[in-house]
Amino acid sequence: MLAGEVCPGRSPPPAMETIEVTSPGRDNQETGAGLDGAATALLDGRARICWWSRAASELLGWTGEQVTGKPARRLLASGPAAAPDGGTRRVRLRHSSGRLIEADVRLMEPQAPGATLVVAVPVSAPGGWEQDSALARSVLAQDDIAVVECDMHLRVVRSNAASDLLRPEGAREDWLVELPGTGIHGTVRDFMSRVADTGAPVLAAEYPFGEPGSDRMLSLTCIRIDGPTGVPLGVAMAAIEVTERHRAQQRLSSAYRRAFEIGGSLDVVHSARDLAAVLVPALGDLAFVDFPDAVLQGQDPELGYPGQEASAARRVAAQSADGIWPASLVQLGEPVPPIPARPETAVVAVGDVLVADADLSREILGQDPELIRRFMPEGMHGSLGCPLYHRGRLFGYASVYRTDNPLPFVDADIKLMQDLCGRTAQAIDHAFRFTREHRTAVVLQESLLPPAATESAAAETAGAYLPASGSVSVGGDWFDAFPLSSLRIALVVGDVIGHGLQATATMARLRTAVQTLADLDLPPDELLARLDDLVQRMESEAQEPGMVGASCLFAVYDPVTGLCQMASAGHPPLPSSGPGEVSTTSPWSPGRCWVSARTPSRS
Repeated sequence: MLAGEVCPGRSPPPAMETIEVTSPGRDNQETGAGLDGAATALLDGRARICWWSRAASELLGWTGEQVTGKPARRLLASGPAAAPDGGTRRVRLRHSSGRLIEADVRLMEPQAPGATLVVAVPVSAPGGWEQDSALARSVLAQDDIAVVECDMHLRVVRSNAASDLLRPEGAREDWLVELPGTGIHGTVRDFMSRVADTGAPVLAAEYPFGEPGSDRMLSLTCIRIDGPTGVPLGVAMAAIEVTERHRAQQRLSSAYRRAFEIGGSLDVVHSARDLAAVLVPALGDLAFVDFPDAVLQGQDPELGYPGQEASAARRVAAQSADGIWPASLVQLGEPVPPIPARPETAVVAVGDVLVADADLSREILGQDPELIRRFMPEGMHGSLGCPLYHRGRLFGYASVYRTDNPLPFVDADIKLMQDLCGRTAQAIDHAFRFTREHRTAVVLQESLLPPAATESAAAETAGAYLPASGSVSVGGDWFDAFPLSSLRIALVVGDVIGHGLQATATMARLRTAVQTLADLDLPPDELLARLDDLVQRMESEAQEPGMVGASCLFAVYDPVTGLCQMASAGHPPLPSSGPGEVSTTSPWSPGRCWVSARTPSRS
């Protein structure tokens, strides 16, 4: 919509409300909305002004009443410069005050037959055609961003030198348009076509390029080029190589995936080695982890930061990209020399990351040659250091150096360092908690088991408890041997479901119940039946009913009669043998409750 002024008594031209124009040499048509703000006038077949826009009045000071019906040449102070391509012409226009205004003028053909639309933009106006041309020339002349201009059919019109430098060897001029592979926007040609049709730009779309199998990556931005009247002229593509950024993102993603492996062994030294193995090569070329002696001894650290002297750090893990740890640095197992307290190192006390280049590192070390030799590898460009804090306790300190990579650490690197150290500290804390629980369960279980050997009038017994290895070494297995009346002896073997303190506590209750029921001189089958009632009651009271259960084998041996009675509740039978005999198993299967009488064994 073009607002204008018309001389009173004259009818506005048919194209006043919406003037549609055709740019010479173009097939596309667009409404005159692109002319908003430009000085426009409509000339009839005799080059007389028949319509005058408000912007033209503001530019030249003439009202519509003053110029309507007048020849347009009266407003020209000088003839137009030649424009052989039918494009913009630089002219001087006469202001109503008499001064001259230099402007770029373009003539267009509206739909009204025999008429001419004149569009003028002053040279001094921001965003004028001349300024736009200067901006385009500057973009094409720079050497850092590859720029390619295409027409509406995606044929390359021109490109800059940066595009030629980036072009793979042997590739055609339109290599950017024909890049293989697809991204979230489809192929490059597909999204360029959409940009040409809709005008919606595509920003920072990443596509691989180069030789097959190469990890080189381009970031592509595509916009549509519209003329002064809004007529689409083509599309422009800007390309920047982002290979290093892409590689860094890949390294960070890989590091976060590998972070899940930290602490899987529940061993503090292994956790430190896992951390160092992730830091190199994810963040740098050299990495180490130091632990206080208290942590290595399995003691819980005190709350807060105890200071360097109190922490008594020792190097427990070191990792190098080439597999060789520099001989000048602190070696594995060696105590870490104390560093003078400085404001820069205060970040350790609050759990932040210390970022330092070579110069700052020397200042932190007090310019001490010996400390510099022990802490700074040759060719160091930068370092990251981070304490291992969890629940307010300091478990250690980790650091990573860059010696081959001169790039400084960025925010993503610092965030990764914090996340990895935090996860490692959490893993160490979990290992400590497991160790404490394991030690408590072992002590409790050992205190509840009977003596390894017993002696009575009926028999001599010897037993041993052999736990499973690893994290399930404490459970609810038990054995027992105790005397009964009439010189008899009771033998018990049981197994409670699960492991840990809960299973140990359940085992203690069942062992006590078996001894109490045995004092009542109940037959083995009836004893196990009453024991089963107790287990069912415990299951109904438990928070996790499915995790309460046990198997048990109860035997009573009478040396007077030479009989051994046994009852089993889900437990395998016991093997037996006499002197010089091969061990055999009772020929019956365990059931809920079963009684067997057999010939006395001399075993």
